[in-house]
Amino acid sequence: MAEETERCGRKLGQLHIETSALIAMGSMASSLSGKAPAESYFERALEVLGAQPARFQRGWIEWEMGNTLARLGQTERAARSFEAALSRSREIGDATGEAIVTLDLAALRRPRASRSVCSIWCVACCRRCARSRRRRGWRSARAR
Repeated sequence: MAEETERCGRKLGQLHIETSALIAMGSMASSLSGKAPAESYFERALEVLGAQPARFQRGWIEWEMGNTLARLGQTERAARSFEAALSRSREIGDATGEAIVTLDLAALRRPRASRSVCSIWCVACCRRCARSRRRRGWRSARAR
């Protein structure tokens, strides 16, 4: 389904559709296999954006890349990706994104035993974030 959406977005020249599909495929690859190839989807999404500002999507890609790298145990690279995502969230005034990335950075730096508590809190936060973004209008957040 995501591959089809990517092709459709490319064919229609809709960068946000194409990149959203690539982000989804990277996230799925990371969650299901935990292997490095997930990174290639995020890199392709950044290539598709090219010179477009698309700060919201770039931040989203950097955040997903950070999650992938954290799962692979590459904490330094994950921290750099999270910090880039945090910077983008601050640039566009995305307080929810800023909070989520800050929590992920904190979880990355915490000892492994205490991470599960943070993960439970993050799930609750993400649900609130999704509701908040729907109320504000997803398109308007992406256009920043």
